[in-house]
Amino acid sequence: MSAPTSSATPQSELTRMVKARPLPGDPVVIEASAEERAALAARFGLGAVQSLRAEVTLDQKARAIRA
Repeated sequence: MSAPTSSATPQSELTRMVKARPLPGDPVVIEASAEERAALAARFGLGAVQSLRAEVTLDQKARAIRA
């Protein structure tokens, strides 16, 4: 008999709250810290994550917000 598996979502190593109003907004830059990159590398079995950066713009389409 195999061990039970958890269906819970793992805690994210990289979480950011951004203000979604007013739309359209200025681009938002999200950059992982050294600690966040180390946690991601450990989770995915990588030697290191040298950098992780995203630039996103929020735009409203009808009643939904898309990133």
